[in-house]
Amino acid sequence: MLKKIIKISLFAVAFLLNVSTKSYAQFFFKLHYQEFNIEYRPSKIPDTAIFSNLKDYPNQRLIIYISSEKGESHFELFSKKNKVVIKGEYSNSTDTLTKYKFSKSLGFTDGKSHYNVSTLKYFQPLQSGTWYYFNEKQKLIRKDEYLFTHD
Repeated sequence: MLKKIIKISLFAVAFLLNVSTKSYAQFFFKLHYQEFNIEYRPSKIPDTAIFSNLKDYPNQRLIIYISSEKGESHFELFSKKNKVVIKGEYSNSTDTLTKYKFSKSLGFTDGKSHYNVSTLKYFQPLQSGTWYYFNEKQKLIRKDEYLFTHD
């Protein structure tokens, strides 16, 4: 009887560990990369995100290699000729940020409009290290340094 209880207990612990690690990805906050005006919710860490035809970078492709759930990453922006245009690093966001989402709905019972407010939490990674900018001939045309200290 004791062996059966131990087996059931071990099975239950293994099941709970498996469920908790698989569902962890559902709890990642969105990452907001302000310089490219994009948001992305990683499904795992590490993760790779690929974006094409961004508003401010038409006909270009952005690849972000995410190494932390708070946004630490390396990125490369490619031209339509597959040449690197910008490459650089992001460091982790220092804290979650919050924005509000407003929505309007029609009431089922009274037929009146109702407004709902929900909060969305996200991380905004910080530019860090050296960012390199290249022309079409792959010649370095600019180099920016980002060195932040946290309070």
